[in-house]
Amino acid sequence: MSHSYPVVRPRLAWTHHKLWVVLVALVVAGSAIGIAKLTSGPSSAATSKAVGIYSGTEVPTIMSEDDQRSVELGVRFHVSAPGQVSALRFYRSKQNAGAHTGTLWSGSGQQLATVKFANQSSTGFQIAKLSKPQALQPNVDYVVSYHASIGRYSEQVGTFANGATIGTSSTVRGTQGVYAYGRNTAFPTASWRSSSYYVDVLFTPTGPAVPPSSVPTSASVPATTSAAASSSAASKPPTSAPATSSASSSSAASTSAKAPSSSPAPSSSAPSGGGGSVAGVPAGMVLKTVPGQLTSGTGWRWDGSAVQVTGANAILDGLDINGPVHNSSNNLVITDTRIRCTGETQWCLSLGNNSRVVSTEIGGGANGTSFVAATGVWSGGSGAANVLDKVDIHNTSDGMRVDGGTTLTNSHIHNLSMGDIPGAHSDGIQSTGGANVVLTGNVIETGNNCNVFLQWLSGNAAIASYKISGNTFVAGNRNGEQTSYGVCAYSPDVSGVTITNNTFSHGFQVGPLTTPAGSTVSGNVYTDGTKI
Repeated sequence: MSHSYPVVRPRLAWTHHKLWVVLVALVVAGSAIGIAKLTSGPSSAATSKAVGIYSGTEVPTIMSEDDQRSVELGVRFHVSAPGQVSALRFYRSKQNAGAHTGTLWSGSGQQLATVKFANQSSTGFQIAKLSKPQALQPNVDYVVSYHASIGRYSEQVGTFANGATIGTSSTVRGTQGVYAYGRNTAFPTASWRSSSYYVDVLFTPTGPAVPPSSVPTSASVPATTSAAASSSAASKPPTSAPATSSASSSSAASTSAKAPSSSPAPSSSAPSGGGGSVAGVPAGMVLKTVPGQLTSGTGWRWDGSAVQVTGANAILDGLDINGPVHNSSNNLVITDTRIRCTGETQWCLSLGNNSRVVSTEIGGGANGTSFVAATGVWSGGSGAANVLDKVDIHNTSDGMRVDGGTTLTNSHIHNLSMGDIPGAHSDGIQSTGGANVVLTGNVIETGNNCNVFLQWLSGNAAIASYKISGNTFVAGNRNGEQTSYGVCAYSPDVSGVTITNNTFSHGFQVGPLTTPAGSTVSGNVYTDGTKI
């Protein structure tokens, strides 16, 4: 206790003086030590300059998407100043298990850097530092992505709707969410419902902001073109003659940047598919090649350039067909099959009556992403009674020509022409006659005319009893062209059109829909919930 002098009040003034001197000395010494530390390693000041699209505290609106296929998920972005990317990051939910690899790409698909995410936490943003920082130029497109081997990724739908961008500062701006299905890392170019997937970079500027001379492009996967529509006869596919349209569209033609080719995944459908389902061939399914492993089967044969259906009740199951399927027979069943449509100019698949197509992918040519100058599917005749479910149609001309007697559910039609072939008027689904059509639970994207186009052609049966319900229609805007309408239906001889409880993106050139008098239209909304 004899050493407890600080409590002796007569000595307080002296003690405070001594303590003040000591504290000043400590502060000076501490400052010197701090400066030495900052000059010997990465500074906290420098670290604080690193910015990204996200702040790192966000919680996803959809924590874990119910999609269990291997998929590359990313974002197209640009920076406003020169600088360096030191690390990549993505948001991981507990369900998004397995190994993850991050990749930084140029806007055209050149791989700039790759890194594995180690020591991941169970949830939240995961960070992986690059072995060498990657320099970025201002006002140039880049893509950052990661590979989720079992899907279950985090997502926000509508993030980039109507041309929106995101970013916590003006330095780094995300412009488009992108994805690519496949078991291995691949450059992601497809998009779905303007979604984002919580993928990011940590970027440190090394110079002042540079005003953009032009807005960086946000080009998505190359789109397709419209081949044609013509008069139909009963249940046989028409041959040519393009359909006319009352909707306007520009005719500017240019070519979008193509993604590097790679082994195509069994399916390229949207991450969430139509109606909550996943369209296309199920992940992990091993298909038999035609030609190659097989040249014939139940009711069909390979003729050197296409599969010819040789009789009724034919079955195509678990096939990877390097060409179209030509068919004029009834009761065809196609399941878990890919029809690449290589070399075809009219119809990738034509259906007779009472046919069923399930979990099938159509289009894209031999490499899966080529433009195919053909319509994906022809189905017609008011009594055709054809059913298509979980079908993925992409990189064709029009997605489908439906002239009656057809039900399409839980399917995905996407990547249609936006000026990629001069003069093409591309529709997701085109109808020029026939009754008894049901479209429900589908996602139909882009095209430079209409997502669904109904215009009667003289000589065909009148268009009637056409039910469109619970679908999502997404507008396109690329290559100087723009989707005119989500649904466009024109008189004469068009009646009984029902358009209910559908979701439309913003951005249609003219409007979400136009219909003849007497149509039933109700419950339709934009992606932000606004009523139409």
